[in-house]
Amino acid sequence: MKEKNSSFTESMVAFVEAATIDLPVAAVSRIFSEDADKELHQAGWKVYDAAMGAAIALTDSLYTSPRVGRAAATVIERSLVVQRTVDAVAGAFFGSLWPSIGLPTNSEVKMLRSEVRAIREELRSARMEQKLREKQAAKAAPAPAPVERNNGLPLFLNPLWAGWANTTAGEVKSRVSL
Repeated sequence: MKEKNSSFTESMVAFVEAATIDLPVAAVSRIFSEDADKELHQAGWKVYDAAMGAAIALTDSLYTSPRVGRAAATVIERSLVVQRTVDAVAGAFFGSLWPSIGLPTNSEVKMLRSEVRAIREELRSARMEQKLREKQAAKAAPAPAPVERNNGLPLFLNPLWAGWANTTAGEVKSRVSL
């Protein structure tokens, strides 16, 4: 334990020395000299390293302290007791409240979800069977009937549609100017 305290003490001495002596000297020398930027930079990093060393030493001594360990254990233990108590009270409260409101329980919701999943699977398989039957029916279907023709033209091209019944091609050309 003394070894860790001495580590913290050494880190704090290094920090105080760097922050109160090295850094101000580097700052003053930078004011009077143009080449002192590197010294100021190094002094700043020295202060940072000393501060981090002190923080690490303090953290190490804090985590290895039996008092902190006992306090953490007590906090964890009490929080678990509170959590169990809250769970018990909530279970008792909502156990009687849920049915009176008419809301489904967790097990009922799970059962309903499994039923919906089964129905979806049945529907999916029925769709696949229907598509398969449609493909088989399309393969077995007879060929389409030939287009009915009137005067060599398909029925949808019959001149009756255009209002020119019993006209010859020459008469149609004379009526339509192209």
